[in-house]
Amino acid sequence: FTVEVTDTGPGPPAEIAERLFEPFVTGKDQGIGLGLAVAKQAAEGHGGRVSWGRRDTRTVFRIELPG
Repeated sequence: FTVEVTDTGPGPPAEIAERLFEPFVTGKDQGIGLGLAVAKQAAEGHGGRVSWGRRDTRTVFRIELPG
């Protein structure tokens, strides 16, 4: 089972991109940087994974769970 969420935003700043799924890492003015860390922990707890990347001009977050 795979879910992708895409948007046309600029994506995370380069200086945090590699740490994006760590707790308290954020490139935004608001929020505390826990959302992606919690999503990663939940996916991994079910044998899956979360990743992100750029596809053309879009930022893509992908959640993969075993079927």
